[in-house]
Amino acid sequence: MAAIPFRNKKYGYKFFLFFIIINSVFIIINFIGSSKQYFEKKNEYEYLLLKVKQRAESDMNKDLIKYYYFGGDSIFDNLYKDHKKISKEIDSLTKTYGVIYINKGGAIDDISNKLNKRYEEYTESFLEKRNGKNWKYKMKKEIELIKSKYKK
Repeated sequence: MAAIPFRNKKYGYKFFLFFIIINSVFIIINFIGSSKQYFEKKNEYEYLLLKVKQRAESDMNKDLIKYYYFGGDSIFDNLYKDHKKISKEIDSLTKTYGVIYINKGGAIDDISNKLNKRYEEYTESFLEKRNGKNWKYKMKKEIELIKSKYKK
């Protein structure tokens, strides 16, 4: 492009013009590809939000809310005597509040975190009606009492 003769134009001007045109083409191609990918991911995220809402409604109808958490339980092994027994007691306590906690592994991504928060938002008012105000605080206190029984 820079070799194409323009009347009374210097080589630097022709090269700069060619550079702008080529970069503009690449920017347009990149924008089209990125916007396509954005809308695909947006639709996928909206679908996942719908699934989370359906799961929350289903769990509320079953009267058992399933909270997923990420990470390990190995801290129990080092701090408490009987890991299996304490886990059973805590699970039975949380079930009386209509909640069960399920470990989903060690890694979490941003979308999973957002979906978990949205699930908690959907179920929060249900659990508050079911268990009364400050139910989380009461449950945590009872869990701490259970943990204190099994402390090494």
